[in-house]
Amino acid sequence: MTTSAGRFDSNVVTEAVAVIDHVLNSPGSWCNFVFEPIEDDDIPDESALFGFLAARGPANPLATIMAAQPGKRPKPAEIGIQHRAGTKAAAQLRDANLLLPEGATVSQDHPRRGLVVRWPENAETATLIAWLFPSMRVLGRAPTTNDVLYECTMVS
Repeated sequence: MTTSAGRFDSNVVTEAVAVIDHVLNSPGSWCNFVFEPIEDDDIPDESALFGFLAARGPANPLATIMAAQPGKRPKPAEIGIQHRAGTKAAAQLRDANLLLPEGATVSQDHPRRGLVVRWPENAETATLIAWLFPSMRVLGRAPTTNDVLYECTMVS
């Protein structure tokens, strides 16, 4: 296994496609993505205990893309988004006109564990990006820049 980290501007699709394609073409690999937070002294710190008891995800959504896994029990590629948007995140995204492409399905929509989408094998990576980054913005509750920070683990 190898790990790599970096950043790219979410508006530069070619950089995002290169990172995500590398993950999706490496069975068993995964990558975490988060928009770079804006440090603001006016935003109050949260109580760790309250956050634990409230069963909420992060204010700045954390997305994970997991490559498909072949084998006896193959698994499709999945996208997970941990967020603080509350219940029915999939409905919030539909209301924001962020519709899943044909073949993608929601397999989990939970306020603490997040939203998990099974991604279709034949979907373009640019389609994934066009859905994922705006979805993270809709579900976000914290100010961020346009830069996306990532950390990928590649399985050989």
